[in-house]
Amino acid sequence: MNQTADALPTQLIAFLTSITDPMLLFSNEGELIWVNQPFCRVVGRREGTLLHRNLSDVLEAGDSRVFEASLQQALKGQHAPVQIEVTSALSGDNLLMDFNFSHISQQDQTFLMVRADIDEQEHARFMQFDEETYKGLLNAVQSGVLILEKDQIQYTNEYFCELSGFSAEELLGRHFFDMIHPNDVQSFSEAYSKRGQGGIGDDEYEFRVRNQDGLVTYVYMVLGELNLKGRALQVASVHNVTMRKLAEEDKQNYFRQLQDQLEYVDNLIERLPLGAWIIDFLPCDKEDPNPLCNRLHKELGFAISIRRANEVLCQMLGYSQQEMVGKSILDPMFVDEANAKVFLDALIARRLGKRGSYEVSMRHQTGHNIPILLEAIPTTFHPETGEAVQSIGLMVDLTERKAWESELQRLNAKLLEYSKTDALTGLSNRRSFDEFLSKERARALREKWELSLVIIDIDFFKKYNDGYGHLKGDDCLRKVSAAFSKTVKREIDLLARYGGEEFAVVLPSTGIEGATILAEQLRKAVLDAEIPHEFSSVGPYVTISSGVATMHAGENISGDKLIVLADEALYQSKMDGRNRVTQALRTHSAANP
Repeated sequence: MNQTADALPTQLIAFLTSITDPMLLFSNEGELIWVNQPFCRVVGRREGTLLHRNLSDVLEAGDSRVFEASLQQALKGQHAPVQIEVTSALSGDNLLMDFNFSHISQQDQTFLMVRADIDEQEHARFMQFDEETYKGLLNAVQSGVLILEKDQIQYTNEYFCELSGFSAEELLGRHFFDMIHPNDVQSFSEAYSKRGQGGIGDDEYEFRVRNQDGLVTYVYMVLGELNLKGRALQVASVHNVTMRKLAEEDKQNYFRQLQDQLEYVDNLIERLPLGAWIIDFLPCDKEDPNPLCNRLHKELGFAISIRRANEVLCQMLGYSQQEMVGKSILDPMFVDEANAKVFLDALIARRLGKRGSYEVSMRHQTGHNIPILLEAIPTTFHPETGEAVQSIGLMVDLTERKAWESELQRLNAKLLEYSKTDALTGLSNRRSFDEFLSKERARALREKWELSLVIIDIDFFKKYNDGYGHLKGDDCLRKVSAAFSKTVKREIDLLARYGGEEFAVVLPSTGIEGATILAEQLRKAVLDAEIPHEFSSVGPYVTISSGVATMHAGENISGDKLIVLADEALYQSKMDGRNRVTQALRTHSAANP
């Protein structure tokens, strides 16, 4: 939506966007302030090239300026339809279009609405695109598109290439079944053999695709038949549903997959033709044998230790894995003091969760320096502070930079996804919560809708840990998380582990009453799970206490303030006996940011 349209009444925009016909909206002064995508597609132009422009100058064929004259008459209330030749930027042809004018009023404002239709006799000619135009249209589709003949790929758009990691040249002529994960081939074959029998959904499939880099992507595919000049073809629309499928899996499957991903990263690091290490950020509670490392660790406020170095990195630097593991990357055996200072600034950024790449010279075992490009990705974060506790570094000799650039980018994307999930519960982590709350608060201010927050604490969890042990405590957190996940069902909501035994739910477009109902459902779900807790003063099973706070429509309070309000309500729940939900007590001062 354009900047001017942001000021339009919300109900008017909702009405206009529900119309599938090509539509225009003019101000009462005759300025074009809104245009929908169907009109842009017909004339082959982007929205920004039309807004605030005179359409007679931009679109009208010839110089008769019929549209401008008709627009002026319509602004005066004379709503006579007009037929005009319009030049399409998509094909270069002139299209005969019918324009119908009508006035519409919203919130004491008057606008001129114009519906544009292609003349029926022109419609067939308009749709006669050449091959390159069709390919351009298919590449603009935000889903994978495949054309198959006898189950072999004859065409693929750019989206499917990105989804699979293969180029079009690598896909063309390939049997489609080769793309399917081995564990899904049999079930897909059985469903595929039943297509065309008239059953409901027999042309819809869900399965996993094997990507070029070995990762797995869940897809939803709709298959249709196409007869093109006597050739029996099939057209497949393929959508990436990986995130939805992961959310639908039960706890056991999720953790199995998470373990597989961890093993994959570990194995990938060893198999990569890149130097790679995993480093830990540790407290400065032990002295390093090297005085320079001690001084630099104290300057950083934390220590650095290599957890793993792959064989490629060992060969690159001339050391064995045993010689490298447990050492600080600031050790003089790896860098001189000048390059150690290059590491210092980078390490501070990694500790704060920021990715980055930089050049550094590292010292070979023989004493000579090797110029290296290092890509660093924080992967594991402290659940309470949000600080990184582990990072992966990928290194290439700068002479080989071009060869492995694409490999770095793919791994970065995977590691970023991994870094936003709490490994114990499978929920979003604190970092993901902070980002989501900030984004949704800004959206609530912009759209003038409500935003609610629920903060939850497991009652007497310390006693649970002390009484049953930390392994049972971890299992309790998983069971509570599973109960929460079955209750928080809207895709627009975020359920996160806030820290320790605390959880949080961010509820966009939800008022205080709706949030309180959900919080009560969460409380009941945990109680119904009947997780034994003989050390609780509330009852024989695990219970939770919750605090609910809401930023009302049009109100401007900070995310931190919303957290404080919910936390205060949570404290009141505990003071009132626990196992209950409390709404935040709002005062006039609460409205301040």
